Amino acid sequence: MWLWVVWISTVAVAVAVQRFVAPRLTAFVEEGDERPDFSRLGTARHATVAGALAAAAGSVYLATPPEAWPAWFGYVALGAPLVYVDAHTTYLPNRLMYPMWVLVGAGVSLRAVADPWAGLASFVGAVAAYGVFWLVWRFSSSFGFGDVRLAAVIGAVAGPGGAVGWVWAFLVGTALGAVAAIAFTVRGRRLLPYGPWLWLGPLVAVWWPVSGS
Repeated sequence: MWLWVVWISTVAVAVAVQRFVAPRLTAFVEEGDERPDFSRLGTARHATVAGALAAAAGSVYLATPPEAWPAWFGYVALGAPLVYVDAHTTYLPNRLMYPMWVLVGAGVSLRAVADPWAGLASFVGAVAAYGVFWLVWRFSSSFGFGDVRLAAVIGAVAGPGGAVGWVWAFLVGTALGAVAAIAFTVRGRRLLPYGPWLWLGPLVAVWWPVSGS
C-alpha cells in the first residue's frame, strides 16, 4: 500500500510543480543570450508529460528498499520537472534545484537515523560528485554549472550503492548523454541539455546494476 501512496504522491508533486511553478521560473543569462521562455511550460500537456516521466522514474521504488524511498522521492518528484525544463530550455533553474537538494537531503537524513553508514555514503557521494564535476566545469566548457549542482544529488542517491554503484550511475548517465549528443549533431542541433541524461543515470543503474554494486 505504502508503495503506491509514495509513487502517486511523487507523480502528483511533479505535475503540480510543472503546472504552477515551471511557468514562473527565471534564469540568469549572459549578455546577448536569448532569455528562455518558461511561461509556455505550464500547460496541461507539459504537466502531463512531466507527470508521465515521474511515473516512469517512480518505478525505482520497486527496486529499492523502503528506507531509501524518501531520498528518491525528492530526486524524482522535483527532478522530473527540473530536467523536463532543461530539455526545453537547456537551463536547470535554482528555484527547482535547491528545493530538490533539500528534499533529497532530508530523505538521506531520515535514512541515516536507522542506517548511519548509508547516510555517510550519500554525503560522501554528493560531495565527491560535486567536486569532480566542479573541476571539469572549471577547466572545460563541457557543461553548465547547473549540471554541477545536479551531480550532487545524483551522488547522494547513488552513494549507498558503494563506489562501484556510484561510478556506474555516472557512467550510465554520461553514456546516455553521449548518445544524445550524437543524435543532436546528426539533427543539426548545437545545444545539448545534459541534465536529463545525467538524471536518468542512477535510475537506469538501479535496474541494470553491475557486479559488486
